[in-house]
Amino acid sequence: MESSNDPKKRKYDSKHRKKIADKFKRVTDKNILFEIYKIIKKDLKNKISKNNNGIFFDMNKLSDNCLEKISVILDENIDTETSEIKLSYIPYSSQNENSEDGLSNKEKNILKKCKNIDI
Repeated sequence: MESSNDPKKRKYDSKHRKKIADKFKRVTDKNILFEIYKIIKKDLKNKISKNNNGIFFDMNKLSDNCLEKISVILDENIDTETSEIKLSYIPYSSQNENSEDGLSNKEKNILKKCKNIDI
């Protein structure tokens, strides 16, 4: 027997909402931010707080329809492949062995002592 008091099942779980929030943090264009703000303002009405640090709202309070609209805007305007930071690793041993660049003073002093002792 089902009761009519069952909470409405959300289409997007918390993980999906977190992914949308992470995409949202990468937006730098003010026009896109303002467009998203209008969608959120229409959905949440007076459940948004503002102060000197910015605008704050609860992602869990957003409706599924609102999240779909935001996702479409973010997907159109953010290229996820180019927004990721790519780091390249250069092994320490690939540096020129005679070069002392990148060594601390302690390491340089050890090398000088080894050269003097002829180890």
